[in-house]
Amino acid sequence: MSKTRNMQSVGPEEFVRERFVPTVVYVRESKGFHTRLCVYNYFSELFPDVRTGATVYVWFFTQSGKVAGTREFHLPYRGQLQYDLAELKEDLEGTAGLSMVPDTIPEFRARRAGTGYYVFYYDDAGHADFSHEWEPMRFERMQSEPWLCVIRPLLFPDTELIVMSAYYGMDEVEGSTEWTVRIRNSQGTVLAERKMTPIPPRGSIRLPLHAIFPDVSAIARQAGTIGIEAVGSNIQGPFTFIRSRSGDFNIHHFC
Repeated sequence: MSKTRNMQSVGPEEFVRERFVPTVVYVRESKGFHTRLCVYNYFSELFPDVRTGATVYVWFFTQSGKVAGTREFHLPYRGQLQYDLAELKEDLEGTAGLSMVPDTIPEFRARRAGTGYYVFYYDDAGHADFSHEWEPMRFERMQSEPWLCVIRPLLFPDTELIVMSAYYGMDEVEGSTEWTVRIRNSQGTVLAERKMTPIPPRGSIRLPLHAIFPDVSAIARQAGTIGIEAVGSNIQGPFTFIRSRSGDFNIHHFC
């Protein structure tokens, strides 16, 4: 059973329930490409003697950081949920934040706890890939560690970079992003660097690497192995989206 709530704006008091903080993941629902959220009531395994159900809260955000919709589901003991974003009845690219709160809350020491779940991406041609939830929502300004991913622009020239805001509070100044993308060679030397346009709070961006570094293929031909590094404030670890010549695709987070 699900419920839908219409909200124009929300704050941390809406997201965090009983110390359970939503974890965020990239989503896209458009013509030919789809996203499915897969959730299991794992409290059934963690606390089998309690036999508790759980409520799943989901928020959807556009790339500009606006709330595109919310959903609420109740799962019984050992229940599971597979939610296709097509049920939103509209195209969406951005992020989803998901939190699962047990009916009977067990004792735990952590100040806050995130929610684990999986994401299934697929297209109309039969290609598919999995990912998992990524980072928890944050409500204070944070500085990210450098995130690095080895890339192969000569083999996959259409590689895209997906970067998501980590800040889900309501302070537009506190939540502003300052982030930089660099190309490094196998020795770690910076070969190119670009300061990027800020991402709004709760927002995200998807960019082809050639749009960031038009000469990335030439750099790869000269340097051999290269990696992309992203670092800054209020950003989650980025993802790459790669589609091969066969049409198959891969989506994966940086290390």
